[in-house]
Amino acid sequence: MYIRFGLILVIPERHGQKAASLVSSWPGPVLWGDGCSKVVNDLAFLVGFLASIGMVMVAAFQENAVFEVHFTGAALAFGGGTIYIFMQTYLTKKLSETSNNSKMVTIRFFCGLIALIAFIYMLANYAASYVFADGVNHLHWIPGDDGYVNHICSTISEWIVAISFLLFMGSFYTEFKSCTFEFNIRLRTSEQSAIFNPSQNYGAIEESDSVKV
Repeated sequence: MYIRFGLILVIPERHGQKAASLVSSWPGPVLWGDGCSKVVNDLAFLVGFLASIGMVMVAAFQENAVFEVHFTGAALAFGGGTIYIFMQTYLTKKLSETSNNSKMVTIRFFCGLIALIAFIYMLANYAASYVFADGVNHLHWIPGDDGYVNHICSTISEWIVAISFLLFMGSFYTEFKSCTFEFNIRLRTSEQSAIFNPSQNYGAIEESDSVKV
């Protein structure tokens, strides 16, 4: 998610004047290089971050232990993830104006559309299973229980959403394959005394000194 965020920022430098000539239709106040709105990229990163937190909440809090937290996490993960797909589809569409990547726009759009339909269907059947199955142990469903069919439909829809997310993430393979990533460890001059003994002379440490990892 962070790599995609950074990739959107550096693409304008690669495309130059051709990308700079594009105009984004997004009503955000800040635009840059490739015509994609910085607002969309920033919001997409935030939504993706919230969806990631939702996944952690689902894994850390079991449904039968803390239902409210588990359900909130699921809503963030699936709902936020679906919104993230559409926002990235928009960014892909704007980038396709400077590259031959229009097919990827269609693929990501359909991933988002399938995830959205399945997410709505999942919520509807999930709610229906609890309404119809009042008093049933929801951890151990038995065929013939009231709401059993809704429970199965909700579970299938949940897996469809998850598969759509996986297909969406897999669609970035070709883009990430063409990138290299570096992490720099920098030593700030103001922090020298916390690392080196000030009584000894190690030489001047410049602000630009760094080590690539």
